[in-house]
Amino acid sequence: EKKGTTASTGRVKASPLAKKLASRYGVDLSKIKGSGPGGRIVRDDVEKAREGAAVEEPVSVPGVTPPADEGTARIPLSRMRRIIAQRMQESFQNKPHFFIRQEIYAEALVDLRSRLLPVIEKQTGKRVTFTDLIVKMVARALDEYPMVNAYYTKDAIQMNAKINVGVAVALDDGLIVPVVRNANRKGLAEITTEIHDLSERAREGKLTPEEISGGTFTVSNLGMFGVDDFTAVINAPESAILACGAIKKKPYVKEDTVVPASMLTLTLSADHRIVDGSVAAQFMQFLKTLLEEPFSLLI
Repeated sequence: EKKGTTASTGRVKASPLAKKLASRYGVDLSKIKGSGPGGRIVRDDVEKAREGAAVEEPVSVPGVTPPADEGTARIPLSRMRRIIAQRMQESFQNKPHFFIRQEIYAEALVDLRSRLLPVIEKQTGKRVTFTDLIVKMVARALDEYPMVNAYYTKDAIQMNAKINVGVAVALDDGLIVPVVRNANRKGLAEITTEIHDLSERAREGKLTPEEISGGTFTVSNLGMFGVDDFTAVINAPESAILACGAIKKKPYVKEDTVVPASMLTLTLSADHRIVDGSVAAQFMQFLKTLLEEPFSLLI
């Protein structure tokens, strides 16, 4: 936001960015008290109003309320859980999800990580993870297929100039998605350091609002929990999310011979209003090539 810039909507003063976010989130600017100079509404005011609305509005679940047997415990919904419930419900209801699953021959990826472990650790003091590698390759694929990186708005498709990849982090009481900004412009060492730092501070509750907003695509990895594959709900206003399972040894046909091989299953959830099936398939095919032949990133 540029200092001193103010847009007026009737008697409401708001910065251009605040107006844009309010339109995207469906927030009424007239009901927000601005914290900027002269009472101007700024981005943080809109973000707080959006979170407050998610908390105040009850989440309705169709069906009969289950009876509580004697001794049944009830855990009050935390603020974070209410927000997650509201946003996930809205996303699944408003975005027509479709899913594409792709199995990856991950032997080269496993070998690459093994080779990079001592190099990245010596340079950064951090151990490179498969998530770090996937984020790097996803950013490259989004460069190639920008429609998967876009937003669907009321009257237009917003082609995002930046590739900001969110990484889902599980907390004790919910889920948070810190964002690696301009991931396509960062090297693997920088991505590894940033994801480690963001994940650590996420678990400590020390992330800033800027670090959990502005994502254009999300990666969710449950492989460390032994999950084979799963489908994920899109993190609005994004148009797609990639779910990553565990890398496991499975039978694989190689040159007419069945051999044990490291395999990885990826599932893309996409918003069909903006991402066509053929585009999603091409994106996944390109990503598959990068993961199976990771040295192609150097070309």
